[in-house]
Amino acid sequence: MLENAMIGTLFGGSARSEDEAREAALEALRFVGLDGKADLPAKVLNIQEKKRLELARDLAARPRLLLLDEVLAGLTPVEVERMLCLLDNVRREWGQP
Repeated sequence: MLENAMIGTLFGGSARSEDEAREAALEALRFVGLDGKADLPAKVLNIQEKKRLELARDLAARPRLLLLDEVLAGLTPVEVERMLCLLDNVRREWGQP
C-alpha cells in the first residue's frame, strides 16, 4: 500500500527522490489513519480504507487544489460521517491559510 500512496508524489508531485516520496506517502498515510497498514497490499483493504488510501495518495503529492470525485460513494452512513470529519481535517491541516 505504501507504493500506491507514493505514486502521485513520484509522478507529478513535489518529491525529488524515492526517499522523499516514501516520507510524503508515510506522512499522508499517518494522517488518514492507515500508517499501520502501509505494508499490506491495497487489495485487502475494505472500501472505507481504499477511499482513505486514495486520499492519502492525493495528499502525498501536495496538490494546490484537491478535486474529489466519488469520495463518499459506496460508504455506509457511519463511514460517510467519518470521511467527512477526515475531509474537514484535511481542509484545516493541509489547506492553504
